[in-house]
Amino acid sequence: MANSVALPQGVLPNPVIRDPRSTGLFIFGQLDPTLSADGVKIWLQEVTGFLRSLREPDSNDGVQFDAAVGFGPSFFQAGTTPRFGLPTTTPAGLASPPQLPASFPVAPDFVIYAMSPKEEKLVQLTQWMLSCQPKPVTGLRVERGFQRASSRENFRFLDGMRNPGIGDRAAAALVGLDQMPDEPAWVEGAAYMVYMKIRQDLALAALLSDTGMEQAIGRRNDDGSRLDQQPGVAAKDESDYTDPTTPGVRSHVRKVGPRGAEQGSIAIFRRGLPFMDIAPDGSAEFGLHFVSFGDFDQFDTMLNRWMLNTVFPSDDAGQDALVAQHLIAFELAAVFIVPPADDRFVGAQIFDPEPKQAPGTTGRLVVRKRAVDAGGNPVRTHSLRGAVFQVLQGGNPVGEQLTTDAAGRAVSGDLSINVPYVLHEVTPLAGANPAADMPFTVGQRRQRITVDNVFGQAPHSYGS
Repeated sequence: MANSVALPQGVLPNPVIRDPRSTGLFIFGQLDPTLSADGVKIWLQEVTGFLRSLREPDSNDGVQFDAAVGFGPSFFQAGTTPRFGLPTTTPAGLASPPQLPASFPVAPDFVIYAMSPKEEKLVQLTQWMLSCQPKPVTGLRVERGFQRASSRENFRFLDGMRNPGIGDRAAAALVGLDQMPDEPAWVEGAAYMVYMKIRQDLALAALLSDTGMEQAIGRRNDDGSRLDQQPGVAAKDESDYTDPTTPGVRSHVRKVGPRGAEQGSIAIFRRGLPFMDIAPDGSAEFGLHFVSFGDFDQFDTMLNRWMLNTVFPSDDAGQDALVAQHLIAFELAAVFIVPPADDRFVGAQIFDPEPKQAPGTTGRLVVRKRAVDAGGNPVRTHSLRGAVFQVLQGGNPVGEQLTTDAAGRAVSGDLSINVPYVLHEVTPLAGANPAADMPFTVGQRRQRITVDNVFGQAPHSYGS
């Protein structure tokens, strides 16, 4: 990420977000499709001004409010038609989002993820947003969550134990240069966001013994240590898995965090909130507003190649125990992008013309590996890790070989701009034939090539 890029507001933790007294608010909305670019910019200026007023320090000079504003795919395009006269293309991550297990009845154009230890500020925000209807806002949905001092979710297990540490959060959450091919320039330093509303069945969990829930999660309830580790071992000190049965291959902790070579550098930054809803009949319902910031390819790997994949990490694994045992259910899901902060107004850079790139002499190749069937559809039962490539020039190797990670990505060393090269697949994914050699030139700081391995039928084992 460029040092000159301002961090997106409301993404990385700060005292307001960490405050155990804070309440969270998600406001999802749609905008009038007849709005012009000027109309949208005027409204975003008004949103920015109101959020700034809520961030104003109190009499003790303490900030009591923070919020992230994200834009969904439908903000940028309606079908194949750009909206609001936008001069830039849809961010690549939103144009090709990860497969999600649920959706909204109407796709939200935007989300405001707000937090405050003062409930009054969240009420004021909600009232102000309601005043924006019926124009320019044509629909709103509000969801609520809460921060907690115990760090436990509604099943009463410690949460977020494998989240990146303080020094690693920005790298996991924000778009860096190696994710920039095919992206508008303003996306560098932004944060891609996934939201999922996940219902938790506490009554069903109560029917299981404490041991049963620990087996489903894969951690001890008291200290959060992994079942195959000694009690008290911190998550950061956990070794790779060696026991195929403890915790079980479908335990949540093993499905979403396989460790070892498969895990590699795959990471997202999670910042969700538990919730309690009151149903129409007066009963209480509980769950988690899952929120993650980071690379969509890595999120897709964790959700679809690991958690929901029935043959990962072994042929008989089935889906994640929380899903397989109906302890959780996905109710809503959507993706957004939170732009870097801008002194003008939130999202102002989205409307700017694409800047000319500074002249350079070198760039890098970003390889994106896909496993597909004969019809070109993604095959998510196969690992994308371990495909090996070599850059050639005049038939001679250039630089080190490139090996894809579990998200299917590999990045070359520096290559000369506007020089002809060939990408040669040395080793394809197991069970596939190598892709044909692909000529390319690097014309910018990062050049992407997508390389498919085609499978006649879905593999029956992960990685084979």
